[in-house]
Amino acid sequence: MSIFWTNFTNLCNAKGRSPNNIADAIPVSSGTITNWSNGTEPSPKLLLRVAQYFGVTTNYLLSDHSSENEKSPATNSDGTNEIVKYIIGTVEDFPFEYQLRAANLIQSLKQELLTQETQKGSE
Repeated sequence: MSIFWTNFTNLCNAKGRSPNNIADAIPVSSGTITNWSNGTEPSPKLLLRVAQYFGVTTNYLLSDHSSENEKSPATNSDGTNEIVKYIIGTVEDFPFEYQLRAANLIQSLKQELLTQETQKGSE
């Protein structure tokens, strides 16, 4: 599995979407996605489109992050987190009622994470 494919699928998972769903948004063919999954690197033009879609750098997409101690696969070397920036930018455009719902969802996810960490600590 290529470094690009690992990073691409991690970013897809972070968005809760499959690679083929993301392919429609970029847009690329499902054959291109299959080629990527088989180790073919995207062309510079497609690499740039993927990076812009996820709000990360092309360097991030081609870099091995497996040995780094990161909170998120989208944490840049300057400490900014592209996924958090994406969430904030998206929620800012929501009507107030939806912003509250998003905040409640995040609070629920945080509680779930804390519960899991507590359970792991007691094992």
